[in-house]
Amino acid sequence: MQGVALVGGQGTRMQPLTFRTPKPLLPLAQRPLIWHTIERCKAAGIDHLVLSTGYMPELFERRLGSSCEGVRLTYVHESESLGTAGGVKNCEDYLGETFVVFNGDVLTSLDIGPMIEFHQERGAVATIFLTEVEDPSAYGVVPTSATGEVIDFIEKPEAGEAPTNFINGGVYVLERSVLDRIPTGIACSFEREVFPSLLQEGAPVMGYKSQCYWLDVGTPAKYLQAHEDLLSSKLHLQPPGTERDGGIFVIGDAYISSEAEVIGPVVLGEGAHIGASVSIKGPVSVGPRTRIEGPTEITRSVFLGDNVVGPGCRIEDAILGEASEIEGDCVIGELAVIGASVVIKKGNELRRGMRIWPDIVVEESAIRF
Repeated sequence: MQGVALVGGQGTRMQPLTFRTPKPLLPLAQRPLIWHTIERCKAAGIDHLVLSTGYMPELFERRLGSSCEGVRLTYVHESESLGTAGGVKNCEDYLGETFVVFNGDVLTSLDIGPMIEFHQERGAVATIFLTEVEDPSAYGVVPTSATGEVIDFIEKPEAGEAPTNFINGGVYVLERSVLDRIPTGIACSFEREVFPSLLQEGAPVMGYKSQCYWLDVGTPAKYLQAHEDLLSSKLHLQPPGTERDGGIFVIGDAYISSEAEVIGPVVLGEGAHIGASVSIKGPVSVGPRTRIEGPTEITRSVFLGDNVVGPGCRIEDAILGEASEIEGDCVIGELAVIGASVVIKKGNELRRGMRIWPDIVVEESAIRF
């Protein structure tokens, strides 16, 4: 069986992290976000995944190659955005009679095998994974009958007016006949066009409800949450590396000074160096070849790799892009996001969701926000 992963978006809500890296390739505890979708495919016996690319397509093949975790990978590029359905239509030459579609932004522990069985047992042409959220007003709500047939699609209902809290979870099992309803080379949406038209025609569209873990990794806050959830075992996946006492995972030759305090869950990439008097309180992901000198305090943050952090810093609820440097005596927190190859000189305080674009140099004591 084949799968299709929709990975063509530009990830604008995650800027500046996505200026140089597509969101599905951003590291999640040292592995690309899309790796977790590939793992779900492998577990379900899907041995061929087609990636529908748009933004920076060359980086996917360079990073993932022709296979990953035993799953064969094929890349199909769309020069213009074709929407969720149009992107899948663009991949139809590689698809069989039944296939699975994945939204590349979604992180989930969904067991796809039982969903495929559910789809086949009910003779559905389309089955949609439904997940329950506390507030469905920002999502596409999908009410169903008692036996699972989809009744309607309601996009972003007003608060308190949704007929159900189950929303479209971004994973679909589809029959090839669905592709016949999608125009070639024209932008088209499953959620707004294809699925509602199937309902109007009376085609069997099912909703598959699951209480499994689900997260739309669309913002820096959700990106930090994804790290916290993975490192705290909510996805039932072990982070890479060798586990030490207290939930500390060390990859390769990562070094921790005997005079440092590291409290898990924490994952340290290969070549990472944690100096004396550094205090790290997880969940924290320290990317490869990152060097942190003490005294410095770090809590609930992500370092993408090749970072340098000088002494006297306090970093909390923050994300540092690749090769960014914090010289020392700085405060970075409250969902601040530092882009790639940024230099923050001494005495700066960046808070309240501040974002620094790549290649910027923030001069000494220039920002207190």
